Formats: sequence, C-alpha cells, structure tokens
Amino acid sequence: MKGAIFRGSYLMKHMHKPTRAYFSTLPAKSQTQQSEEGVTPTDTVISNRIHILGLGNIGRLFAHGLAIIPKPLPITLLFHRESLLEEWKQAGECITITDRGTPSTSKNYDIEVINSQDAESKSPIKNLIVATKATKTLQAISAVADRLSRDSTIMFTQNGMGTIEEVTESLFPYPGTRPTYTTATVNHGLFSTGPFSSVLPAKGKMALSYQLGTPWTQISESMLAQVRQARLLDATIYPPDRGFTRRIAKLTANAIINPLSVLFHKKNGELFGSDEICVLMYLLIAEIDPVLSTYCERSTEGNADDKGNRGYGYLRSTWNGHVGTRFMTEDVLMAARRTAENYSSMLQDVQAGRETEIDYINGWLVKKGLEYGLDMSVNQKVIEMVKSNKTLELEDVEPMF
Repeated sequence: MKGAIFRGSYLMKHMHKPTRAYFSTLPAKSQTQQSEEGVTPTDTVISNRIHILGLGNIGRLFAHGLAIIPKPLPITLLFHRESLLEEWKQAGECITITDRGTPSTSKNYDIEVINSQDAESKSPIKNLIVATKATKTLQAISAVADRLSRDSTIMFTQNGMGTIEEVTESLFPYPGTRPTYTTATVNHGLFSTGPFSSVLPAKGKMALSYQLGTPWTQISESMLAQVRQARLLDATIYPPDRGFTRRIAKLTANAIINPLSVLFHKKNGELFGSDEICVLMYLLIAEIDPVLSTYCERSTEGNADDKGNRGYGYLRSTWNGHVGTRFMTEDVLMAARRTAENYSSMLQDVQAGRETEIDYINGWLVKKGLEYGLDMSVNQKVIEMVKSNKTLELEDVEPMF
C-alpha cells in the first residue's frame, strides 16, 4: 500500500542520501577519523552528567538511547512537577522504548524535581538536553537558567524555528555568559503508550550541529560524542551550515504533513493518495519556497567562524539542492513515506487537547514571508483552521483554497 498511496512518489528516485560532512570544530588532536564520509568524535569523554528536560516521546528516546550505550554518562531526568514521581514509580522507575516490535527498558536514572529544596537542584548543569515542545521551551529553561553558564551546553531538539532566538533574547542576551547551543534535528517517528513508554514504529535519523556565535568547549564535544555513540538515536554530526539545511528540510516537511494530518485526521501515509490534498500541498509549498530562498539569501551570520566553519551566509549555495518546489515535494513525500504508519505529533497534540507547535512551524514561515512582502494567505488560512480545530473533507479543498 505504501508505494501506491503517493501519487507523486516517482519523484523519490531523484532524492540523494545525505553524506556525512566534516565536523571541523573538533580540536585536531581529538579527531579520531576524518574523511569525506565524516568524522567520529573522540572516545575520550569527560565525565559530566547529562540532564534531560522534557520527557515526552523525544525526551524518552534520548534518555533511553544514552542510557544503554557502553559506559554512559550519568543521566538526571528533570521533573517539572512532583506528581510525576508517583507516575515514575508506577512505571517501575524505568523508560521503555519499543523499537520495531521489541520493547527495551532502561533504569538507573537519577531523578530531580525542579525547584525542590534538594541541594542537587541548585548545582550547576553542564549538559542539558531540552526535549520539551517548542511552546514550552522558554518556560522550561527559565526554571533552570540560574544553573546554566558559559561552561554549559544546551541541546535544542524542538520542531520548527524561533525557540533558540526566544531563549537567547529572554535568558542569555549577553554572549559572554551564554551557554553553547547545539541542535538535534530528529527524524524518528514515535507515539506514546504511557507516561514513560513510547513506540518507535518509524526509525529515522538525527542530525547534530552547533550554533555559530556560541562558545565551544570539551564539555560540548563530550555530549555530542555521547549522542553520536547511541545507536538507537542514529545521529550524525554536521557543521553548522549543513546542520541548518537539515533543520530547514524538516521544517518544510512539518509545515505540510503536520497541519494537513490535523485538517484531514489521517496518518502521514494516508495523506497524499488524493489529488485534493496534493493540490493543497503544492499551494503551501509554493508559498514556502520563496520564504526560505529569501531567508537564506538575506542571512547575515557571516561566512565563517574562528575554526573555519562556513557560516549561515554560505546557505545560499548549500541550499541549492533543497530549495525549489520540486525538491521540497520530494522531501515531504519522503518524510510521509518514512512515517507512513504514524500520526503526526501535531495531530497527537490536538487529540490530547494540547497546544500545537504550529506557531513555530507555519507561523514562523508566515512571519518571515510577511517581512519579505510575500503572499502567505494559504499558510495563514491553514494556521487558523488548525487553531480552531476545523476538519476538512476532500471536497472542501477547491472552494476554500
């Protein structure tokens, strides 16, 4: 069925697999392997505890993946409310990830309730993986901001764009005291079966990178090395420019699949079997394409950092293989095929009565598009429909769009 339901699936043959790129920010003495296929970070890992903030599907995946590697760093799960302690006990004080039908559990985590009176709750945090929803990220980091410093590393895992800018503006406006920012673009598809249990029906990959303009330390290197070592996470480390293109590619897929899955209440793999939904996809992409092209062209982040990594100003040429309605369509169809049996995270949020991340996905694109003087009316209408919990039938597409 998977091959038949995608009317545009013939485009897939033109898509190339991403190649691993040099991660040249690693000090030369710690690069154990370097080739055109990529680098393997140093095996010498500084023993620094990893804190995980946000224990939804992505947070559980990170925690479990890091806990089951050989010689893992100690891991602390940060609970934002005390009632989670009882749920943790009921779950057997373990995290369960079911990967392609096989359940796997992990224990030996340390637990901390944020803002408790425990001494540990005031100790510095060196490595922080933030796996909250984009809508909750600023609030979540605010609760531990006084424990973060220039010597800390934050890994952002959120969908969409804009969360890093919010955190910087509100919490770390001064470069001299700002933590190192790293990003993880997660393409695994999961769904929840309980407070500390998730199923991984769609195994994807993960792209790791770091943000230009933030300090780089051995602590940063050690956390990325741990994540790279976790086979379950299947992560590759990229330099900033290539890591950013992967974030943008995921943004495009999310901007199409997520809201359409909400409007039509379908699994990802059921979306593009109808001409009507394909037409709506093309209308959305036609607006998104010039936004991202202009965004890359107008980037002012510079051409290189002090370690020789090409900056975001290099995105125009880096992005040549991804910008354009044809290439965006390929990315969307590939993502939908890979996660065919999944309900999108946005649809899961709607069904659970939670706030969606659409303001950080289509909303960010609309904001940028309007700044550039572009027509974003289709995306605007889709945002309004998602926020009002509207559902569509196929026959509604032509008269409404």
